[in-house]
Amino acid sequence: MQAGDVIDDRFVIERVAGSGGMGSVFRAHDRLSGGPVAVKVLHDREPRDIARFDMEARVLAGLDHPGIVRYVTHGVTRAGEPFLAMEWLAGEELGARLSRGRLTIEESVAVLGAAASALATAHSRGVVHRDIKPSNVFLVDGALDRVKLLDFGLARFPLSPRFTRTGVVLGTPSYMAPEQARGAPSLDARVDVFALGAVLFECLTGQPAFQGEHVMAILAKVLLEDPPPLRKLRPEASVRLEALVACMLAKDPADRLADAGEVAEALACLDARHAWSWLSEVPPAEALTRSEQRLLSIVAVGALAEEDVESTRTRREALESAAKTFGARVEWLADGSMLAVFMNAASASDVAARAARCALQMRLRVPDAPVAIATGLGEVAEALPIGQVLDRAAVLLRAAGRWVLVDEVTAGLFDARFVVVRGPSGIELHREEEISAAARTLLGKPSPFVGRTRELRILLDLLDESVGESVARAVLVTGPPGIGKSRLRQEFVYAAFQHHPEVNVWIGRGDAMSKGSAFALAGSALRHAFAVAGHESIDERRRKLAERVARHVAEPEVRHVAAFLGEMTGTPFPDDDSAKLRAARLDARLMADQIQNSFRQFMAAECRAHPVLLVLEDLHWGDLPSVKLVDAALRDLAGKPLVVAAFGRPEVHDVFPKVWAERGLSEIRLGELTPRAAEELARSALGTTAEPRTIARIVKRAAGHPFFLEELIRAVAEGRGEQLPETVLAMVEARLAALSSDARRVLRAASVFGDVFWCGGVEHLLGGGDEARCAHDWLEMLATREVLQRSEASRFPGEEEYSFRHSLLREGAYGMLTEPDRTLGHRLVGEWLVQWGEGDALRLAEHFERGKSQERAAEWYLAAARQMLQANDLHGAVTCTERGLGCGASGRLRTELFLVRGEAQGTSGDWAALGSSMAALDLCEIAPGDSLWALAIAGKVIWAVVSGRSRELSEDIRALLEVEASPESVRTLVDAIAYVHEALMIVSSRHDHARLCAARMEQLGSPIAVHDPVVRGRLYEVRSSELFFEGNSWGSLEAARAAIASYEEAGDRRHAARTRLRVARNLLCMGAYARAEEELRSVLVDNEGAVAFEGRCSLALALAAQGALEEARATLADVGGLDLVRNNPYYEGITRVTLASVLRGSGELDAAEREVRAGMEILSRLGTSRWYFETRATLAAVLVRQQRADEALRLFEDAAEKYDASGGGRPFEMALCLTRAEALHATGNHARARALLLDTRDLLLSRAATIDDPELRRSFLENVPENARILALAAAWEKDAA
Repeated sequence: MQAGDVIDDRFVIERVAGSGGMGSVFRAHDRLSGGPVAVKVLHDREPRDIARFDMEARVLAGLDHPGIVRYVTHGVTRAGEPFLAMEWLAGEELGARLSRGRLTIEESVAVLGAAASALATAHSRGVVHRDIKPSNVFLVDGALDRVKLLDFGLARFPLSPRFTRTGVVLGTPSYMAPEQARGAPSLDARVDVFALGAVLFECLTGQPAFQGEHVMAILAKVLLEDPPPLRKLRPEASVRLEALVACMLAKDPADRLADAGEVAEALACLDARHAWSWLSEVPPAEALTRSEQRLLSIVAVGALAEEDVESTRTRREALESAAKTFGARVEWLADGSMLAVFMNAASASDVAARAARCALQMRLRVPDAPVAIATGLGEVAEALPIGQVLDRAAVLLRAAGRWVLVDEVTAGLFDARFVVVRGPSGIELHREEEISAAARTLLGKPSPFVGRTRELRILLDLLDESVGESVARAVLVTGPPGIGKSRLRQEFVYAAFQHHPEVNVWIGRGDAMSKGSAFALAGSALRHAFAVAGHESIDERRRKLAERVARHVAEPEVRHVAAFLGEMTGTPFPDDDSAKLRAARLDARLMADQIQNSFRQFMAAECRAHPVLLVLEDLHWGDLPSVKLVDAALRDLAGKPLVVAAFGRPEVHDVFPKVWAERGLSEIRLGELTPRAAEELARSALGTTAEPRTIARIVKRAAGHPFFLEELIRAVAEGRGEQLPETVLAMVEARLAALSSDARRVLRAASVFGDVFWCGGVEHLLGGGDEARCAHDWLEMLATREVLQRSEASRFPGEEEYSFRHSLLREGAYGMLTEPDRTLGHRLVGEWLVQWGEGDALRLAEHFERGKSQERAAEWYLAAARQMLQANDLHGAVTCTERGLGCGASGRLRTELFLVRGEAQGTSGDWAALGSSMAALDLCEIAPGDSLWALAIAGKVIWAVVSGRSRELSEDIRALLEVEASPESVRTLVDAIAYVHEALMIVSSRHDHARLCAARMEQLGSPIAVHDPVVRGRLYEVRSSELFFEGNSWGSLEAARAAIASYEEAGDRRHAARTRLRVARNLLCMGAYARAEEELRSVLVDNEGAVAFEGRCSLALALAAQGALEEARATLADVGGLDLVRNNPYYEGITRVTLASVLRGSGELDAAEREVRAGMEILSRLGTSRWYFETRATLAAVLVRQQRADEALRLFEDAAEKYDASGGGRPFEMALCLTRAEALHATGNHARARALLLDTRDLLLSRAATIDDPELRRSFLENVPENARILALAAAWEKDAA
């Protein structure tokens, strides 16, 4: 384009003002305005460049601020080149001004304040500049108070498309924020805040905050280093200004000011006394350091005077060759001297011995050079070891002559093979005697599978039996770390495929950092079964999961099963069309029930189609919910070809006592290899050239332990056979010490994650930058060196996953961390995992606690406790809440922890502990009506009820019932009142309060019940409870069935199971004993805690009513062994009263009397009035049968007043009246007895009339012994009276 050319019939080109690779800027005359303009023309025709140019034009067109270059128009020239016309500016760029020297503090603040004010306009419109730098800050006419921002070519609107090519970094490195340097896909205004900070630093100091010769070097500093403190370079700057600059340049965006508006405000407020005082507390950049506390032996070799270039080269080659032979790390110093560093062999003596041999070899190769050795603790940072060890080596080197000099520490570590002499200059090392050469071989040579043939045969026999006879089998292989469990597993899986190609093999693995996390182990196995990889898109994972489920699961159930298995495997499905999934996501317990049901459906379908081999590695790091899922599968699929093969350390029995003991579990305990097997392994790895005595020594020291043997073989293969370590831990340290410092730092970072880690996570701990981006190469190298192994799939999309080949390798690397690095590392790991959506709350809590981030740890312990409740792991839930409280949780968080702990304790029947949890609640800072407030009040009321203090509850119950509920808290309030109602009905006799609760629930829940099946179910359940208390068994049964239907609509199996107990109890009351038994056995299949207790007690009564007295007694004996009963006298009392009823039916009246009196004593002591009348009715019936009618009558007289005061009713009312009438009749009060019995008959018949089901009406009158006797006696006594 030439002078005189016209663009858009408006702009006449005058001259070229500047040009670059993509375009040019011209000064032009605007015919419309008559003034000069700057016209920017794009020559590059690349679509992304055109799009970016168009974005700049649209951004400028939308910005109107005196501090931003003014937009005129834009379009396309006749030649098809995009152009952008802007106001013409005369003056200079800030960069040109800084090239002449730094600004004053006042000038710097003014320039940046003006720039920030202009940029704030862009930020307020969602525009991020992304290229703020001195050359894009223009000083109009050179005036520092007239600032214009230029070049919005990289600016972006929110949600605008990206135009950056992969691997291309846009922006200016010295001014890029760390997240911009990392190529983060989403950038906000804080990247401009960082750039403004860099410009402000340069204005104040005259030098860039980050500088280097190469782009990558600059980026590394941006990511890893902090610039020097401002006041170090500009002492007259205020502390507040220094803090502001540091805040703007913070590595973490969260630690910076939010946008340019805050920057402008901060700069304007610098002189105010109290404004922005927090700016002095900016955290430093965080990354693991390079420092290590290591045991060192240093061989120092001095330089030779007047040495020519060729001699120097030859000497260096000779020394480096000798050092390499002995595995030393070499550092050359500026004066020509050399250091060979030996660290972390098996023991201090091994370190010293290796150093001594190296020094003697160097002395032979370079006889004229002085050589010295020093040993001790030294801190290793960057390239050189520092501390007293290096100082001592330097002192010895100056005195060394003909002999190698050693310090006292080194000499004390030598064994008898080293000949040392004390000479005039110090301790001289002369020689080593009787040195044996160790055989060498290549690493990675395949080794045979030896010494485990018998164990493999057992596993294959179990598989053959399962497949051939269609039976489920379980086997547990145990052994200490490194004993060969993983190798046996590999061989078993391979052989399984060879023997039975039709078998489906699913492999799950426990992890040390997430041990105990709900469903983690089972989820791992399912991910393997579904071939779901973390790097795949969510849609792809959903497709694979759904297709895999659809192979064998019935078509109507596929979506349901896939959705809940997706919750286990980190593949969540949308819940728009699933009321059950929506409901489960609001209720942890409900989610657990749905997951368990879906897993069982899937397993059943798979085993019907083909044999399944479920392999579970590291079971000792598994979780109770997964173990229970597997137990249920083994039980349900006992007649199907299912084999569960678990592998774990011996402590698995402590973690999961009696694991699968009821499923015929076989156990294989792996012991040491025989000497012959160990020798075969060693010879295979080392080859035929290995000396017999070397093999024998390795075998002897390994003592049959495969991992020890493997490490010893590696030591020999790597030339360290002469320094065989005394312990395996020392061998691990020796192996890690042979790696480079960068590799060790990568391993230390990886070890913080646990056994499994991710490349991006390691980079995060290393602080980013060039070095961190090399982490992938180091990890690959370490995998080649057999320290790590790369996983085929990853839990996190796009992140490469690795694991340590052995847990001891991880422990060794972890032990090398300094305490500050360990603390920092765990916090950084936690933050990284949160960023990547880690769903294992317990894992996150562990990391934050170890990272001393106590509040965040407590938050995640709360989440973990809820996950445990979801999986019905009550002990785990209590443990997590206690750990969260131990982190110093306060305020609302502390209250939530106590509530979750109380829920777990109450469900488990530990009422004493529940009381301590409820007593600790502090509701002062929680507003009435808040969901948390409602649950807390309910918890306190329930505790008061179960502890026998229900008369003190009026105020709390009134507060709960009268509080105004917000729309978002109605559901929780209904739930809270329902729990209170249940406690009042089951434990207490405060039915007046219970009725008020029921009425309030109806008022609150009815408007939302039509759309909320859980609330609807709660309302029906409460109605069923009320009707049952009134003695209306049929009405109670109908309401319970309606409740179950509502719960099943929502997929709420937990509440449905509890309500099915109500169905069973009503069937018992109506004499349908067989139907009640069937219902109860179904409920007992998958339930624990209070539901299991109530179900077994009711089952015992159903069995006794059908004449199965021995089975009834056996059932109650099982009840007595439950932890719930052993730990809670309330449940013990109920068990005794129930047993008394069974014993009475069998005619064992004396035993029945003993049990009922013991139960009465326990329940009376607890103050639980709910059982007052039932216990006395049972005892009175026993007394009448024992011909002790007078005692029975006195019992009735004591209870009569309380019974009338309570409002009468109850399902046992007629049995109570029958017993009283019989007692009256036995004592000669025939008229009173007859009148009472006739009234009772009329009541009985009136209740029978309410039963719509003819069969149930008949069984109510004929099958219930008390009812049949009422009718028979009434007829007989009427006849006698006539």
